[in-house]
Amino acid sequence: MPTDTQPKTPSGWQTYATMDQLTQIPATADENRDEKAEAETYRKIYLDGTDIIKQPLSDCHIYTDVLAFTQDEIILSPGEDTAVEINARVLTADQPVHLNMSKAGAKSCYILIYAAVVDQPIRFSIEGSQMIPLELGVESDNLGAEIDFQDGRLSVSYTTKHDYDATPVYQAFLDTQLRIALTLFWSKPAIAMSICSYVAKSTFSADQLAAEKTFEEQYQRFQDKGSQVADQKTAWTAMLKNAQNQQSTRLDVQVQTLAKYQHAYNTAEACSKQLSDDNEGLRHAQDTFQNGLLAWKNAQILKAVLGILSAVFGFASGVASVCIGDNPVGNATTVEDAIDEVKKAEEASEKIIFNAAEKVVSLPAGDSVDISNLENISGDDGTDTDTSLITSMAAWDDWELECDQQMEWAADDAEPTPFTQWTITLETPENIDLSTLGKIQLHWAGKYRPY
Repeated sequence: MPTDTQPKTPSGWQTYATMDQLTQIPATADENRDEKAEAETYRKIYLDGTDIIKQPLSDCHIYTDVLAFTQDEIILSPGEDTAVEINARVLTADQPVHLNMSKAGAKSCYILIYAAVVDQPIRFSIEGSQMIPLELGVESDNLGAEIDFQDGRLSVSYTTKHDYDATPVYQAFLDTQLRIALTLFWSKPAIAMSICSYVAKSTFSADQLAAEKTFEEQYQRFQDKGSQVADQKTAWTAMLKNAQNQQSTRLDVQVQTLAKYQHAYNTAEACSKQLSDDNEGLRHAQDTFQNGLLAWKNAQILKAVLGILSAVFGFASGVASVCIGDNPVGNATTVEDAIDEVKKAEEASEKIIFNAAEKVVSLPAGDSVDISNLENISGDDGTDTDTSLITSMAAWDDWELECDQQMEWAADDAEPTPFTQWTITLETPENIDLSTLGKIQLHWAGKYRPY
């Protein structure tokens, strides 16, 4: 398999990873690091693993087409029982790499590496002792190596096959590898074949291994300048047919994917339209409800105001009717006479108090005092007054108290009189929408009974 067209340094592989053909491939990278769970996962086309393996979390997984080491000596300081798994087609560096494990990290941990191409020699040791080289790469039949550190001892074991684990992240890694191989099938055939070989060995697929071997032989024949033209045509025909089959497969997948997407899009569009229509209907219902509620509220307020005013003025009219009676002029005369009598009683009371004061002042030193009794009170001699006037004044005061109590009862419990028009002043009209007001219903507030 020709490998001379593949890069051999980190900078060369980094340039390869940034090719336009590769940057247009979707979903080629993913990274998840959870320090609380002590787990981390990295998936990329090109990854600098120097800082990651220096002090990895307890569960570390790396999936990359190219893993680069940018230092010639890397001190490894993992925690106890740390497990590191590296899945990389290429391990690259500018010079030989020494992975030096600390004594603390060598108590209990292991590193599992799967790789097909190793650009520079790699060695493991425990603080410089027990130096062991890593035997992976094109010249080796090994596909993977497990480096164990246990109780300060270092051991390495190798495998020629991959312990395939069909996890979602590993499957995504293989899918990315195959997409790269298809993209570089004509422009970078050496890299494409290397990727296909690595994927085939990693997944133990007999059909994929046979296809990769057949393609490699056809490519070798096509590249052999000493071959006959007929052989080159045969090889070209086989390669062209393979490419056409690959293209047909991709087209079928694209058509199916587009149909599923179109169906999902139409469904989502219909749901969105239905939701929009429902929201519009709800909005109209809300507006109608709010307007009706506001109109009802305003009507209740006006009804309450009218009821209160009708009750007050109705009671006042009743009191006036009782006082005036059927003969308003005669009743008015009676009221004026009563008022005159009250005035006379007040004047008589003042005289009684004044005369009593004089009597008290003129009392002799002995026990004999001449004080008028109730039978002699007549108001004729100027020293007493008429009992009828005193009684009339007391009765008038008592009547006033009763009128106040009756007015208070009417204000609290009287029913409003209908068919009465009132003028209402609103203290805060800006808080009420009167544009749709047809009528107003008012309610009593505070201690008054609602109507």
